[in-house]
Amino acid sequence: MSISERSEELWFSDGNIVLEAGHRQFKVFHGILGARSTIFRDMLAMPQPPNREMADGCPLVKLPDAAEDMTAFLKAIYDSSFFLPYPSPVDIDVVLGILAVSDKYDVPDLRRRALVHLSSGFPTTLAGRDLQASNPPPLERPSWRTVSQHAVNLMPRIVYLARFLAPWILPMALYRISGYQADEVYQSVLAVFDRNAEFAFTEEQARTFLAGHTSLVRETTSSTIAAYTSPPSVDGCLTPENCLLRRITILDLVQRFLVQTPSHFTLWGLHETNVEALLPQLCAICAPELQATHKAARQSLWDRVPGMFSLPPWSELEQLKLEALGSTPF
Repeated sequence: MSISERSEELWFSDGNIVLEAGHRQFKVFHGILGARSTIFRDMLAMPQPPNREMADGCPLVKLPDAAEDMTAFLKAIYDSSFFLPYPSPVDIDVVLGILAVSDKYDVPDLRRRALVHLSSGFPTTLAGRDLQASNPPPLERPSWRTVSQHAVNLMPRIVYLARFLAPWILPMALYRISGYQADEVYQSVLAVFDRNAEFAFTEEQARTFLAGHTSLVRETTSSTIAAYTSPPSVDGCLTPENCLLRRITILDLVQRFLVQTPSHFTLWGLHETNVEALLPQLCAICAPELQATHKAARQSLWDRVPGMFSLPPWSELEQLKLEALGSTPF
């Protein structure tokens, strides 16, 4: 039989109720919980049997939530400095825990705050994506960061929560999974990490993702190569032989990038590759033409990403985002 541990930071000596989640106990205040959460208010207002279980002289309520999630949620309830609004930096694990619990127990202000933090890392416009890829000002950058391997571990839960609470982040979340190595894609889709197994894709979701992943890789390759080879010659080119040679050099560079990151390259800006450094070697006519075709290819692919994963278009997703979050800087 497992013995529950006390949460030292959430054990108030004058508390009047003990919550238990994942073998961790929290001694807190009944009234504050009820004031913030209609679910807790109604649940705790129900008549209790005289022989109900007690802990430290208080009624004990056992909850099916993860200990870490409940810890983050209760700290946000009882410590106003713990979970500050965007753009204050936050831990992504804390964001996900608070989002899950605040939605379950109906705490709208915390749910919205968590959604804003989470959404800050998933732009819904190409301009927003480009800004985050550079060095955005504090009010326009994500409030959370992850190392790459941790992101692989987190993505199943992010996608799981987004399907219910934040569909506008799904295109970028699935796009990022598509850029993982094959074993990482397998791990993310099947969620074979620790307790994240509960967030694995269903069979239908996995099929939809893999179809989208295949389309993304195929269209990235074809549209990227077309952007640098079509038209074969530019009307008015000042140095045809030199520009042809330079375009072949650029195409070789592009193909090497495609091998490394096949599903991500087209959405990269020229400044994120070595292509930009080669543009001055083209004539004054060809250089802007190449930039324009590359820009058009990027926008075209961006517009098609949601549909590849059987999601609504960006316009609908952005409307859902606006309705849920209001106006945001990202």
